[in-house]
Amino acid sequence: MKGAAKRGCPKTSARTARVTTSLSVLLPFIASLLYVRSYGVDVFYADEWDFVALLREGSRGTLGAADLLTHHNEHVYLFPWGLMLLLGRFTEFNTVPLMYLVAACLLATSLAVFHVYARSVGRSPLASLLFVPAPLLLFSFRQHENMLWGNQVTFAFAQTFSVLALCLLHAAGNGRLGRLAFPSAALCVVIASCSAAPGLLAWPAGLMLLLISPAGGKPAKKLFLGTWVLLGAAVWGLYLAGYSGPGSAPPPSFVLGHPAAGAEYLLTLSGGALFWREGTDLAAGLLLVFLATASLALVLMLRKAGENAFWISLGTFSLLSLAFIAASRSGFGEEVFAQAVLSRYAVFSIPGIVALHGLLANLTLNARSRVAAVLLAVLLVAILAGVVLSYPRGVEAGRETEESRRQAARILVAHETEPLAAFTIFGHDPRRVQRYSRFLDKRDYSTFAGPSPAPTAKPRFTQNP
Repeated sequence: MKGAAKRGCPKTSARTARVTTSLSVLLPFIASLLYVRSYGVDVFYADEWDFVALLREGSRGTLGAADLLTHHNEHVYLFPWGLMLLLGRFTEFNTVPLMYLVAACLLATSLAVFHVYARSVGRSPLASLLFVPAPLLLFSFRQHENMLWGNQVTFAFAQTFSVLALCLLHAAGNGRLGRLAFPSAALCVVIASCSAAPGLLAWPAGLMLLLISPAGGKPAKKLFLGTWVLLGAAVWGLYLAGYSGPGSAPPPSFVLGHPAAGAEYLLTLSGGALFWREGTDLAAGLLLVFLATASLALVLMLRKAGENAFWISLGTFSLLSLAFIAASRSGFGEEVFAQAVLSRYAVFSIPGIVALHGLLANLTLNARSRVAAVLLAVLLVAILAGVVLSYPRGVEAGRETEESRRQAARILVAHETEPLAAFTIFGHDPRRVQRYSRFLDKRDYSTFAGPSPAPTAKPRFTQNP
């Protein structure tokens, strides 16, 4: 009997590990769906009004591929806006389904990260337990702006398809499936590049992965490297060919003349994945820089760069994305849309923390590094503190967003009698919103497709006592 009990223990532990891992992904995903259900409001906001221009062109029969390839600030929204046009045929351009799509993207990111984590760190009970903070962070309500704003599917696509590309690239060269992984990775990174500008930075991140990854033979590796560089150069060339510059906005070179301001902005962006206040975010950013520097030094000392190629490349993607945001936004000063603490930017800072987490977990469990264990413990404390704070704060932010969006929806429905000043609530040119609202009303799109917004709130996502 004792022997049978001992034989059953590993099976029970393995089953517990699988259940723990599954719940760590499933429960935050369900929470994100409930969050959208409780606070998502169908109304166009900010950059979504630029999308209405495509709807007008479509109604005239003049919409073409060139319209979808047009730059919006630094971004090309080819794939997300193309998908929005297709979905709109079935949803009357309701923006709430796009919020659910953002949650689905976060789920895909979590599953891709776990796939690599299981191969890199392992599936032991301890490894499974250490994985739990990763999906909690990926689904954190620190991303409330991305979850409750339909147009943020653009950022979600850029993040998810970049992570998928790196995940597939990590598997390239491993047998028959590996040969399919490389073209799939290339397709994913093209989608990311044409969803938001940070997606372009998956190309150099992928190049780093190929350079340091030990997978595959030398001929295959050289072929992958050459193909990746050529494809990346082509996509970057096409992007730059259509980019006319920042216009009246401060140029990206602003940070070169103001390095201290740029560095502070970048550090605040990094810590913004965890906390909500500028000072706290800056302190968290400094901590993350210290942990990342110490971790990379440890990787080099232990000669473990090859087996951690995915985590290093994922961290590189996050860092390059944040540097890009800092270069393109820090020059705007106190403008509300350019603040480093904005929730929308967490979608690119969170992968960097997840990468650092996976790297330290690998060094702790596989390299048996005590230093890595200490660094991992510090990181886990920071992650859990951020997650614990993010959920109640996120609920509060969700209520505020819902109230604002419902007010905007009521103004939109009454657009014929509302003064021009009322349209400033939409975060876009009021005259343009007023003009486009007539088009949406005539077509019965979005807010006009259903009953008028009621003044009372719908059932809310509630916190446990």
